[in-house]
Amino acid sequence: MKTNALMLLAITAAACADEMPRDVREATAPAADTGAPAPDTVTDPFTVPVVPLPPGGYVSWISDIRETLPSILEQAEQDRGEAQDALQQLYLARQQPLREQFGKGGEAATGDEMDAAIERVEEHFDELMRQLAEVAVPAERLEETAAELQLALTDVETAGTAAGLPPEAPRR
Repeated sequence: MKTNALMLLAITAAACADEMPRDVREATAPAADTGAPAPDTVTDPFTVPVVPLPPGGYVSWISDIRETLPSILEQAEQDRGEAQDALQQLYLARQQPLREQFGKGGEAATGDEMDAAIERVEEHFDELMRQLAEVAVPAERLEETAAELQLALTDVETAGTAAGLPPEAPRR
């Protein structure tokens, strides 16, 4: 069963490879089974893994989300579960760092406008994830939610520009 799931994941990742950011693609690729724990496996329960920031800055993270969403919607036409997995990987690889860096309490937080915009993106990611889990949600509704997510991303870019963030932020 595990092998079948890994095969499906590998096929899906390969099919979307030209549309997914490289690090998202690599995160969804199955690892070789050597019997040793994966490099990112936490073996000590008191160890918190340090997750490096993705390449680029907040503008390129937003661009990666924008460019990957259409392939996830296409994938949803064939397999909602795989699309949901891809959306989760995209969230972890791009939206979570955006939230952790620039959202409320983030390391590079810029204020209420950015906080509110990032919160709207979070809400749309959550809604799209919920919709992908329900087969009865029509593709048109998925597209509407993705369009709302795109608009919220524009609000994040606008708030970042208004706050004077350089496109490569949080890097200096």
